[in-house]
Order: sequence, then structure tokens, then C-alpha cells
Amino acid sequence: MSGRTEVMRILQEVNAKRKQLDALRPLPKNTVKSLGAKFWVEMTYHSNAIEGNALTLKETKLLLEDGIAVGGKPFVDHLEAINHKKALLFTQEVASGGRQLTEGAIRSIHQIVVMGIDEAEPGSYRTQQVFISGTDYTPPEPVEVPALMQDLVKWCQKTDGLHPVRKAALLHNKLVEIHPFVDANGRTARLLVNLQLIRRGYLPVVIKREDREQYYDAVEAWVSERDPWQFAAMVANALDEMFETYLRAVRSML
Repeated sequence: MSGRTEVMRILQEVNAKRKQLDALRPLPKNTVKSLGAKFWVEMTYHSNAIEGNALTLKETKLLLEDGIAVGGKPFVDHLEAINHKKALLFTQEVASGGRQLTEGAIRSIHQIVVMGIDEAEPGSYRTQQVFISGTDYTPPEPVEVPALMQDLVKWCQKTDGLHPVRKAALLHNKLVEIHPFVDANGRTARLLVNLQLIRRGYLPVVIKREDREQYYDAVEAWVSERDPWQFAAMVANALDEMFETYLRAVRSML
């Protein structure tokens, strides 16, 4: 089965579950609120853990929901978690407004993610060449980044006809390929996945820490042109799982 065929198969299941969830609306407010809180914590934990953050899921919850810092863990790990939650809230605000994605929004997301972290240059495109360990891929030279980001935003604004999952995956892959920032390109790109999904009325997704190897392989498959559909399949599967979680939770209240 080709990558495209597999993605289309999963999306049929996603769309069926979306219709089932829509048929149950209005959803119980407290259930939706608790599921949302669960997502903020899990998305923050998993996205940061993919990049090496040492906080556990429980520690992330204590920090974000109860304001309890964790002894023995680096200050920067706490800051990354706090910043990521703020970036999630900003992403949701942008998506809910129904506005087209802009360079300003992307740079603002990055700025929030790395605020207060040394040498991260919040919201600024890189001015130096960077290299990615573990891969033969070399990102574009810094002088190319501004024009490539302009092209990315123009592409995004003209492709609303694409299925939201396909577009979200492509947006992620294109941003990671450009690698416009010195640091936190992956976290910014994963936030953009959810911005695109929420903007089009879908649930957000969590790319999990335990799938880190598969995630990096999907990114490598894109930049090497080996498989342009691999990350889209990850997003589709994560979305299917999220709809299943919501359906189970809502049905348990009926």
C-alpha cells in the first residue's frame, strides 16, 4: 500500500469519527474542558521530550497546572514547558480567529517558545549556517531564509483546498526543511500542525515521545524525497487517536 493510499484510508476513519462526534454536540462542557487541559499538558510534555527535555509527564502537569517546580531538574526545562503552554494558547487564539497564517504569526510562536532561553534569538530568522546531526541534509544558507519563508506563507495562503491533515503535514515539513531559526524549529513546526488543524475545525494532535524515532525518520523521508507521505500518516494516526479519545469520553457521559 502506498503512503498516499494509507493516509487516505486513515482519513476516511477520521472523517467518520468526526461526524460521530458532531452528532453528539453540544458536548459536555466539563468533559471538553478536562480533555483540553489533558491535551495542553501532553502536547507540551511530548513535544519538549522529543527535543530532550527531562521533565516527566507528571512533572509537566505539576508545573503547568499547580505551579510546582521540580527539584533537581534544569531551570531551562521548566522554562521550555511554561513557554510551550503559552505558545499553545497563542496558537489556539490565532487558529480560532480564522485568519490566514502570516510570517508574523510564525515568528511570534517561535518567540514565545524560546523566550528567555540563551542564544535562541526569539522570533528572528537565523543569520548563520546550521547543520543537523544524524542526517546528511544541510538546510538552506541563511541569506535564502527570508525569501523561502515568504514563499512558504504564500503557499499556505493559496492551498486551503488541500485536506487539513495533508496541509498541516506539508506545512510542518516545509518549515523544518527551511530550518529558519537557530533552535526550536521542530517545536514551532509541531505547533503549526495544530494551528492548521484547529483552524479547519479538527482536533489537535500529539506527536508522542515514544514515536521520536519514527518522527525523525518521517522528517528525513521528506527532506531526502524518499517518502513525502510518511509524516502525513503520523498526523492522520494521531488525529484518529484524538477523535477516538473524545468519542469515548463523551459517550461515557451519556
